Amino acid sequence: MYWLRSPIAAAAVLTGVLIAVLTGVLGLQVRQSYGVVMEMSRQRAESLAIAAAQLVDGDAHREVIEHGDQGSPGYQAAVAPLVAFHNSLPDLFYVYTMVARNGEAFYVLDTAGHPELRVPHQLNASNLMEVYDGLTEGDWLSRIYSGQSYVTPEPETDSYGTFISGHAPIRASDGSIAGFTGVDMNVAALLQWKNRMKDAFVMSVAVGVLISAMVGVIVAILLRRIVSDAKRLERESLTDPLTGAWNRRAFEFRLDNDFRRYKRSRVNSSIVMIDIDHFKSINDTYGHDAGDKIIKTVVEWATAMLREADFVARWGGEEFVSILAETSSNEGVLIADRLRDVLASLEVTGPGGDVIEFTVSVGVSEFHDQDKTSDEVLARADEALYEAKKAGRNRVVSRLR
Repeated sequence: MYWLRSPIAAAAVLTGVLIAVLTGVLGLQVRQSYGVVMEMSRQRAESLAIAAAQLVDGDAHREVIEHGDQGSPGYQAAVAPLVAFHNSLPDLFYVYTMVARNGEAFYVLDTAGHPELRVPHQLNASNLMEVYDGLTEGDWLSRIYSGQSYVTPEPETDSYGTFISGHAPIRASDGSIAGFTGVDMNVAALLQWKNRMKDAFVMSVAVGVLISAMVGVIVAILLRRIVSDAKRLERESLTDPLTGAWNRRAFEFRLDNDFRRYKRSRVNSSIVMIDIDHFKSINDTYGHDAGDKIIKTVVEWATAMLREADFVARWGGEEFVSILAETSSNEGVLIADRLRDVLASLEVTGPGGDVIEFTVSVGVSEFHDQDKTSDEVLARADEALYEAKKAGRNRVVSRLR
């Protein structure tokens, strides 16, 4: 063991230990990074399955199971909300529903192949009541039919790719479970990434600590950037860049959801449209920066004064829309008038130091039994807003019919 006393030999031993430690740290980092991203994918699949389940009319779903076929009006009406949901999230591969019979799962609704589906990957739809031969874990159906959502613990692979699947129960009007949704996310690229990282890890052991450390750092940076960009893009697609409020696309999705809920349970909401009075004159007099500041002020006060369950969005330009959840139009008028009164009392300082006062006009409406689409209540609120403008502005007008 005399050779160990040599400084060069000691340095070599120390270097070897350092290589082993740093390479092990790199391997652990890659494994943990994969685990974090995979868990995020599982959570997203489960959340989207729950959201999809809230869009499905359980009674209509049951009717399709018992008497429908894929060409019937009942089937097309039942699948339409899922097609719109799938179009809003084009990265999803499959969106479908199922029902359990005698311990097996059978397809019911399927967005694949629908003529209105606008996603890049167009696949053949499953047949109505076609048996599902995917999951093999014994208790997943019993968990769903006990009222719990479920997500596959590990990716599963078929001829179309490798997927994480989320499932959530669909409730009928009597509270019973009428089936369940399925949302499949393709994670093949993530597994390929994992395998590439494994190969890079083996290579890093051979070439030494420097390459291992560099690969670990690069992977960590890229992974953080990918996750960050994905979250940012998803948020940006639904928000207004100037104010940070929800945008028109997000509002239309929420309005359709509340309208379907009203049709099922008759839980009403007030729809409020807000327009800044004489906004063009403000821009012409004080400049567009001042106009932008007033737009932000309206969003800030509307968000602060309304409840967490309410929904505030910028409709476009100087117009805003809000959904007051579980609120009649009479209550909505009172809430809207309080907001109008507060905004009328504000003084906004423009970029040049000018003190600017402004007012808003507001139109209010609510859902009605005769409404066939959510566009009708929105049209009534818009007509009420026009009447408020015509009557002199700085006021709230409701239109119920």
